[in-house]
Amino acid sequence: MKNITLILGILGIGVLLVFASGCTQEGGTAPTTTVLPTPPTTPSMISTTSPVSTATQSSIQTYENSYFSIQYPGSWVVKAAPDGNSVTFTSPLGSTDDNYQESMNVTRESISASPDQYSDAKLAAMQASVSNFNLILDSRINMHIGNLPARKVGFSGKVGTLNVQWIQIYVIKDTAAYVLTFAAKDPDFRNFVTARDAMFDSFTIK
Repeated sequence: MKNITLILGILGIGVLLVFASGCTQEGGTAPTTTVLPTPPTTPSMISTTSPVSTATQSSIQTYENSYFSIQYPGSWVVKAAPDGNSVTFTSPLGSTDDNYQESMNVTRESISASPDQYSDAKLAAMQASVSNFNLILDSRINMHIGNLPARKVGFSGKVGTLNVQWIQIYVIKDTAAYVLTFAAKDPDFRNFVTARDAMFDSFTIK
């Protein structure tokens, strides 16, 4: 009787071992749960809504026609008139929430007025067309494009519901007047100072 009990006990243990082996093994290895470490945060993984603010964020390009040349950030879109009398550079949108594209515009026209008469008339036209016009800068002191005297004005106003700031430079060579106009939404205006000034400084009349 004791021998039968011993044999049954050994057989029972063997069955349990085989059962346990079948529950924990598949292909010879027990399944494991691996916890992957969290990858480090890098700048490329961070979402940003900052607008293109400086010319160093992209390659510098040069626009040139028969009358003038100007440098601009390579990421900006260029739209030029076939006659060479105007060109507009537009910044890319900074994010999906961005609702205004900053721009630099250059125009050329023939005139017979004096520099003061011309710039006064242009400024008056802006004052009449811009809602909530507010003059914040008007300088002729030490203002030159090349060796030509220039006038620089700044003003703010509204475009629809947006607060916008403008900087304009007026310069005349012979019988042609050139107007450079930079426009940016407030408060993003300050983010584009470097790019704006680089474009102004690169402008050359032929």
